Amino acid sequence: DSQKWKLVSVDSAHYEIVNKNSGKVLDVMYASQGNGALVQQFDYLGYDNQKWQIVAVDSTYCKIVSKNSGKVLDVLGVSQADGAPIQQYDYVGGANQQWQFIPVQYYRIVSKNSGKVVDVVGAAQGNGALIEQYDYSGGDSQKWEIVAIDSTYSKIVNKNSGKVLDVRGVSQANGAPVQQYDYLGGANQQWQVIPVDSVNYRIVSKYSGKVLDVLGVSQANGALIQQYDYLGGANQQWQLVPVQ
Repeated sequence: DSQKWKLVSVDSAHYEIVNKNSGKVLDVMYASQGNGALVQQFDYLGYDNQKWQIVAVDSTYCKIVSKNSGKVLDVLGVSQADGAPIQQYDYVGGANQQWQFIPVQYYRIVSKNSGKVVDVVGAAQGNGALIEQYDYSGGDSQKWEIVAIDSTYSKIVNKNSGKVLDVRGVSQANGAPVQQYDYLGGANQQWQVIPVDSVNYRIVSKYSGKVLDVLGVSQANGALIQQYDYLGGANQQWQLVPVQ
């Protein structure tokens, strides 16, 4: 979430750029107007050093211009390294001054058996909340991001809580319930999404080799999600439907 940002309009031309993790905004330190001033996150106070204009460079990339200084977001030293600081600088057309906005893609995960979606019970945001199926209502607890960990496995992140699908108790047993939990890097929190046909997938736990399964082959709202050996049932097959 520290790498996800929201654009919030503050006037007809400028935005605050808000971090999902902290709720703070991009801010030029000390409201400087000079080249090389570092960019930080800070509580939004409404100052011009926290307001930015998004100006297209081409069909893909933009420059991000400070209202206060007219300078742009710039990676210090034209670095390609992780951890390189961001500063403001006069725009000189460098690739280190051009940025692409990539929307985060969320999915509803739809049971082939019931047509209902994977949902967090009670739209809870806490660790340990169980996962159920429910009619899709558009709530954020029913939206999931599939984030690759490596070439095979992904974590499945809830939009509402920021927590991931997790097999409770690091269990390898049939019937172990699925919950949401902070991502700790465990194999019980990593999943392989494998096509069954042109529409549906099975979602396989790295740790147990078992799949997401609706308890009792139920078609009812509130039926809990567990892990189970893959038997080919429609209650073990899921469609990934992008949320616009």
